[in-house]
Amino acid sequence: VLFRSMVIDMDDETVHVVAGEFDWSFPWAAVRRLIESDAHLVLATGGAEGLPLPRRALATPEAYAALRDFVLAHLPKEAARERA
Repeated sequence: VLFRSMVIDMDDETVHVVAGEFDWSFPWAAVRRLIESDAHLVLATGGAEGLPLPRRALATPEAYAALRDFVLAHLPKEAARERA
């Protein structure tokens, strides 16, 4: 396990991730595609870079649906959406 905990903060302009000494921020405009599976949403920013958002990290299906809705509302129009 690389990180025991990860804090993800999303607002209308950016996504900010902190896990241990790892600290990464990127604007929503950097998201090139959204990959959705039964277990995750992945915000892909290019190449092999991306942020997995695990469904199990949210307490309820409703919380996951709210996160998904928030992400979809902030994706750039040109971002591709895939189902894995």
